Amino acid sequence: MAVDEPTLRWPDSSGSVAVQSAVIERPQIVQVKLLREAPQLSPEEFQPIEDILKRTHLPGPRLPKAPVFGAEIQQPAVPPSAPGVVPELEEQQELPHALGDLKFLHNTDLGAGAPPNSTSFIGEPSVANNGRFVFQSGNRYAALSNDDGATFRFVNPRESFPFVNGGFCCDQVVLYDKSRDLLFWSLMYIQDGNANTLRLAIAQGMAALERGAWYYYDFTPQHLGLPDGRWFDYPQLTLSDNFLYITANVFSTDPPCPPACQWTTSIIMRLPLDALRGRTRLPMDFLAVDDHFTLTPTQGATSTLYWGSHDLQSYSIRIYQWAETSTTALWDDVGISAYPSASSYMCPGPDGRDWCGRADDRMITGWVANGVIGFMWNASQGDGFPYPHVRVVRFSERTRGLLNEPTMWSSRFAWLYPTVGVNARGHIAGPIFWGGGLYYPSAAVFIWDDLSNTPPPWDTYFVVASTHGPAQNRWGDFLAARPHFPNSRTWIGTAYALQGGGDNANARPRFLWFGRARDLPALLTISKTGTGSGRVTSNPPGIDCGSDCSEPYTTNTRVTLTATPAAGSIFAGWRGGGCPETGPCTLTLTADIAVTATFNIQQFTLALSVEGAGSGTVASSPPGIVCGAGAYCAGAYPPGTVMTLTAAPAAGSIFAGWSGGVCAGTNPCTVTLTADAAVIATFHVLQTLGEEGTGRGADTGPVFTSWSVDVDCLEGMVTPSINKTCTAIFHLASLPACMIQMSQASYVDGETVAAQALRLANPGATPAPIEIGIWVDVPGVPPIPVVNLGAKGAVVLPVGFIRDFGPLPLFRVAARVPRGTYGFSCRLVDPVTGQLVSEDLNPFEIR
Repeated sequence: MAVDEPTLRWPDSSGSVAVQSAVIERPQIVQVKLLREAPQLSPEEFQPIEDILKRTHLPGPRLPKAPVFGAEIQQPAVPPSAPGVVPELEEQQELPHALGDLKFLHNTDLGAGAPPNSTSFIGEPSVANNGRFVFQSGNRYAALSNDDGATFRFVNPRESFPFVNGGFCCDQVVLYDKSRDLLFWSLMYIQDGNANTLRLAIAQGMAALERGAWYYYDFTPQHLGLPDGRWFDYPQLTLSDNFLYITANVFSTDPPCPPACQWTTSIIMRLPLDALRGRTRLPMDFLAVDDHFTLTPTQGATSTLYWGSHDLQSYSIRIYQWAETSTTALWDDVGISAYPSASSYMCPGPDGRDWCGRADDRMITGWVANGVIGFMWNASQGDGFPYPHVRVVRFSERTRGLLNEPTMWSSRFAWLYPTVGVNARGHIAGPIFWGGGLYYPSAAVFIWDDLSNTPPPWDTYFVVASTHGPAQNRWGDFLAARPHFPNSRTWIGTAYALQGGGDNANARPRFLWFGRARDLPALLTISKTGTGSGRVTSNPPGIDCGSDCSEPYTTNTRVTLTATPAAGSIFAGWRGGGCPETGPCTLTLTADIAVTATFNIQQFTLALSVEGAGSGTVASSPPGIVCGAGAYCAGAYPPGTVMTLTAAPAAGSIFAGWSGGVCAGTNPCTVTLTADAAVIATFHVLQTLGEEGTGRGADTGPVFTSWSVDVDCLEGMVTPSINKTCTAIFHLASLPACMIQMSQASYVDGETVAAQALRLANPGATPAPIEIGIWVDVPGVPPIPVVNLGAKGAVVLPVGFIRDFGPLPLFRVAARVPRGTYGFSCRLVDPVTGQLVSEDLNPFEIR
């Protein structure tokens, strides 16, 4: 592909074409809805479009051509294309590939299960992509993928836009401009006897594609100063650095077409990308010619656009060039070798159906790259070529001199309808149809790069084969190839084939993504595991897992993954790819990488310690914790779990209470888990001594605790009127004398302030006074008097007294009660020494 190849033929003449200008009004906004399947046309809707297709892709003038200087018939002595394009190669696409092998990342069938009449054997598929969003169109359908072309959802081009002229027809083309982040979608409408419309729809950015947010400009022949009774046909799109270009042929509505379809003009329009992005009134430069049919633009242009067209009377090509800064287009005429161009192209297949029957010799695709301008077109059988084939010409960009003519042909089948895409290396590749003879119409891709043979023969690779020929001996009219974005060393393209029959409904469009193994992107794949849920996103964008859990990135891209747990879940860590255990994961993608993110249901830990000289067990409900004396136990539970801990003392022990902040007071303990929590359960050794008769008894070491009967045998508080038998219970003198648990932390009007539990005990050897009262931390409010606990007015606890009170109402909050901090307290004082034996204080708020 060197640009210093020898020149075979120099330009014969040169000239220029004046450029005109016009302005298009501001665009209209439209919402395009996504459908689950392609829209189905009724017979009443289908037949008019089918009739219209007979008067689209119309041929230009067919005049006898004379050879120019040096032009001769190119004989088939040129080596044919590689004969290895047979269906068996499809199986080889999944085998391991060397760096130079061509590999398909996607070969997606869009037509499986599509409704009848949504596809056609005149398929005309076009495609463009913006990252993971792939937009593909055909004669009657359009579809969007948000997963790099693995699956598609359809849109209805007939109903997505306002009705104009005779309604939507066909000839859709799509193209993406990465410099302004614009995806273009052109639609052609049926002429109404006076004109028709080319509609250019635009979606700016991925978000617009996802939402279906488009805006559009309308173009008619009259915008270009052409008279009424003119209509566009066969539009093509291409880009340079700062402009979008639209080319089309123009036909007359008079006489009626068909059968008398009269070509009048071919046009090219230049539209500034900045204005298209800005949605402003659109200044437009254009030119129209009536001496050259079908102006085929080059893909890959930068600051100068080139396009080509056959001379109508000689074997010569006119190469136009239009610099972005110029208002004049220049041209050079260069002679080429003569080629067969019969009025009927013939390549019947196994069933006798001729899929070449609609082809003609208009220029069909072009490119500019690495100092070379190239064009391709369909040539017929004849002059030693047994089947229709593809003519290729290459010119020096600098001189426009002819470099060579590497024809693509075969002695066993036809080649037709090529298209070229230019990748970031300046290499070319694209899909093409082949078939006839022993083969039904099928698809392949060709490539010419630094790893391929210098054509001919061309490097070709199988895509898909048909099972039948077309019922009406028609095929075409074009395919599409583009560089992938952002993986611009690879290509995307289109194809189709007939599966299960020869009718329109059997046409199955395909999306292709392919490239050399060395240029393939590194595929980052995310999987999620665990009991919880969450989302993984990437920077740069591409992964949103969620639903989009794999993304191809250009090799050596640095990608940072972030895991975000859903409500009620936690991110537990990464696995694979060299990611750290937690936190964001940053990867440099030198090869395919798979990473797993673990999300678990969020759980809080309830920790339990069992302490004290006694023994016993604590069990939880719901289950999970069973903890014995001297042990540490823990369980994990979902947020909001209501845990009940129940302490069961062993024989010879007594449960002394909870501590740790979340539990206090009596057994059992109930905790609602909103965070990690810790509880301590304390058991004391219990020693008992039973004695029949009266009196209270004593024993060395133990201290009297209580009586075992329900009657009040407490000395100094009840005077029995009859003899009673009581059992005295003694315990070690380590029990707390005062222990209070309030029912709430705060109270408001109408609520009753209460102690949920109150334990009083006198472990001493002599009766002891107890001070029980409520204090208030409110300036100017005197202390509230001691509360009568119902113990017969006694304020002195006898030796060995122990009793649990509660719930114990204290007072009701009324409007006159001052607001502030209060406390409920008890103090046990040694009557001999006056020292404080025990004290407990429980603050609470009145709000």
